[in-house]
Amino acid sequence: MDKSFYALEIFVQPGGARESLVFVFDNLEDIQRALAKCLSHHLDIYLMTCYGRDVNLLVYQEGKEVQKLNLLPYIHITIEGYPEIGYDENGNLKGLKFSNQSYREGYAESDSVEVDGKKFIDNLDALSFTSTINWNAIPVQALQGELVKKGDKVTIFSNYMEAEELVGYGLNETEYGLHKENIDWDDDEFGLGEEDEIDWADEDWEVGEDEDWQPIP
Repeated sequence: MDKSFYALEIFVQPGGARESLVFVFDNLEDIQRALAKCLSHHLDIYLMTCYGRDVNLLVYQEGKEVQKLNLLPYIHITIEGYPEIGYDENGNLKGLKFSNQSYREGYAESDSVEVDGKKFIDNLDALSFTSTINWNAIPVQALQGELVKKGDKVTIFSNYMEAEELVGYGLNETEYGLHKENIDWDDDEFGLGEEDEIDWADEDWEVGEDEDWQPIP
């Protein structure tokens, strides 16, 4: 039987930064803990403000995606010396906008305060900040049926890859092919290391020289 689970996607499109995290759990509390951790460092605030991060919560019931929630509108960030930051339904910042920066659809009419982006980035590490997520306002479906457990691998539709992707219970760093089932929540990098390199993600795929990826018959 296909299992039910929550998957938290946190990613940025490739460019000056690279990130693609997928957390898979059988409970909402660990999802909440993971997102809070990913909003706790100055680098996180840079990615959330200046660069552009996507944060999605996927709900799978018995192996099928039944709900996709954009969590950005529920996130609020307060940075010392600046107005409170939020997000609209398209993922655009509300409160601040940076000079010489492009934005997502619907931002042209924003009345956010424009600031010097370079000065903001240069000073960010010295500024205090707080991040909050209004989980009470997020209409997350409760999981039904048999739940995913440690040791399980599941298939999701990755909004980063725009394709199906095999991931495991716990943390998946899909950009670099790492997986950690027993997360070290006290470590800034979740305890990820070279020993966590995935040895199963490509087990059903092969590729030859000058060929596109194709499934093994």
